[in-house]
Amino acid sequence: METLLVNKQKSGQNSRINAFELQNELENRLKELAIETDKVQQSEFFKNYLEIMSKFWNYSYHNQLLIFFQNKNAERVAGFVKWKEVGRRIKKGSKAIKILAPYVKKAKVLDPDTHELMEEEIRFFPVNVFDV
Repeated sequence: METLLVNKQKSGQNSRINAFELQNELENRLKELAIETDKVQQSEFFKNYLEIMSKFWNYSYHNQLLIFFQNKNAERVAGFVKWKEVGRRIKKGSKAIKILAPYVKKAKVLDPDTHELMEEEIRFFPVNVFDV
């Protein structure tokens, strides 16, 4: 059986541990992780979050979170103009959901990492979307 050198975190000393013990430790940790994962999956918060993620799959992860935290019951969201195009009207006084929309600014900007000139810079600005 192969013996491995493992650094003990508590004592700071090097200790020899065999592959069997390492395998047992790994299996125990995976079981603990599975139990914790099951607990999370059973929570209402997590179920609601996954439901929102599945409804708004075409939005960025950050925008999905913004929608989720502002309106946990959102069904379909779109901007004012988009709702108008499909024949829907936004009720006066409806509360908007703020998300971030990208804007590409055409400018010569110095990249801080490579020190090269970039032709465009992506910025984000808040926009309003409304739920059905």
